[in-house]
Amino acid sequence: MTFIDINCDIAEGFPYDQELMKYISSANIACGFHAGDHQTMRRTVKLALENSVKIGGHPGLDDRKNFGRKKRNISPEDLYSLLLFQFGALFAITKAEGGHLHHIKAHGALYHMINEEVDLAKAFCHSIINFDPHLTIYCPPYGQLHTIGNSFGLTIKKEVFADRTYRKDGSLVPREKEHAMITRKEEALKQLLLVITEEKVMCEDNTELALSGDTFCLHSDQPQAASFAKYLRKQLGNHQIRIM
Repeated sequence: MTFIDINCDIAEGFPYDQELMKYISSANIACGFHAGDHQTMRRTVKLALENSVKIGGHPGLDDRKNFGRKKRNISPEDLYSLLLFQFGALFAITKAEGGHLHHIKAHGALYHMINEEVDLAKAFCHSIINFDPHLTIYCPPYGQLHTIGNSFGLTIKKEVFADRTYRKDGSLVPREKEHAMITRKEEALKQLLLVITEEKVMCEDNTELALSGDTFCLHSDQPQAASFAKYLRKQLGNHQIRIM
């Protein structure tokens, strides 16, 4: 039996959160800037606790208009403060509900910015070190955050996406491309099984890329998010792969 973690970006205003919680093992809860609010955060924390799902922060840029998916200039100092603000809000709600924070995963444009820019990656790591150095970082296997986080002695979990396609440099195909999202659950399963069993992925140009993961992501904004998660959990179980 193989054991894996399935994480989901959640509490972002889509209608599948309650159903999704039945099939995932880590919840990346939006912290109120790119999406979500105090009530949504609390409701989602309670759902996670009821389903024994690990609670993580999903901080993003202060940009609701673009759902945090548009890159913008931000200094390392401003990013540091922005992150602490979001961590603190989710921490307070989680503690009040009797839970604890397990991990942090950046959202959208911020996810890519801290993976590409050294100073922003350092600011991200320093925010975690000074807030709670025991938090785990979910991040791409390639890039600045993985390298710098490891050098700082932080706990890093390599993230691979079940419902996104890859380029040969290890980056995700940009969302504006028609084939950026995997919309067929059978294709998502195929990609997951290839990464889990052979540690590789097929890229958009049909080349192979060495890729291994510690945690695997589904998006709650996928129109079939809940059915995706249910299908993947069942089919992975048929391959002796358990989500926990």
